[in-house]
Amino acid sequence: MRVKDGTLEVQDVEKLAHLHALNNVKHTRLHYRLHANQKVTGGKKLLVSKTHQEDVREKITIGFSASHYSVMENGGHITVYVERKGAIEQNMTIKYATENGTAISGDEYTGVSGTLQFTNSVKVLPIKIEIIDNDEPNPDRIFKVNLSDPQFTSGNTEGY
Repeated sequence: MRVKDGTLEVQDVEKLAHLHALNNVKHTRLHYRLHANQKVTGGKKLLVSKTHQEDVREKITIGFSASHYSVMENGGHITVYVERKGAIEQNMTIKYATENGTAISGDEYTGVSGTLQFTNSVKVLPIKIEIIDNDEPNPDRIFKVNLSDPQFTSGNTEGY
């Protein structure tokens, strides 16, 4: 790497060389698979905070129990698990919805949406998604399940 105008400090040139080397690295198939799986599952965990009487913030992390899920087309359904960690004694809800990828709702799976209700000390809740078998050989298909709008609820969650 050459610096034409000479106005960069040695540390800046080192940083540029390091970035250039990182951008030109050949990645393994595993690297690309992991990133593809993160995109399928939304690739993120949601963070919820609640202020308690002592003004101390306790954090709850909500995300999928696994980074990706797979099922054969003739499997009938797949169950995706949503897990929360942290101050699990709090009652809360979180919305979920499927989103088309290469798999299309109504053709390869039945789209679902709804609200999960985490009651006192519940750590994991399932989302069941029907897989449609069209008896035709297909390449692998993907769809996403998105989590959104985490909310704390008070007391009894019956009637949600």
